[in-house]
Amino acid sequence: MKHSLRLTCAFLLTAAMALAGIGAASAQTKTPATAESGPQERIDRHVEKLTEKLNLTAAQQAQARTIYTNEAQSAKAIKANSGLSKDEKKTQFKSLHQQTRSKIDAILTPEQKETFAKTGHHHKAAQE
Repeated sequence: MKHSLRLTCAFLLTAAMALAGIGAASAQTKTPATAESGPQERIDRHVEKLTEKLNLTAAQQAQARTIYTNEAQSAKAIKANSGLSKDEKKTQFKSLHQQTRSKIDAILTPEQKETFAKTGHHHKAAQE
């Protein structure tokens, strides 16, 4: 009985270590797009994706980067505001997102706006 218990414990320990190793290995192989990153990296990736899909000019890229940076700062302030309930925060985040969408739309050409809508970069709330 003791021998069986020892084998079971040894097996479980080995399995746990193997799973931990797999988790560590997968964390090390994450691409920059999926790895944890700061707000600036996320903003840069977002602008890069928009540039690829919409062929943004350098001026549009700079404007989009400023818009997304301001959004990130506002979102951080909303998140840090302990005086707001979860529902109030959700409402403010939704409003912030809609404001950001409007600002991005304002810097796009009509052709870019059409492509933007077709590629799924628009939020369902912006359509309502």
